Amino acid sequence: MLKKAYSVETKLACIEMKKAGKSNKVITVKVLEELSEVEQLRLQV
Repeated sequence: MLKKAYSVETKLACIEMKKAGKSNKVITVKVLEELSEVEQLRLQV
């Protein structure tokens, strides 16, 4: 369930970033940072 949510959010983030004209490398770094933040929050709970 969580992986599906991540992939949908990741896809949306990529689309948003592409609209903004950023490179795939930037998108990948940004998404990885966001996912790690989500993981940290999940571990704290």
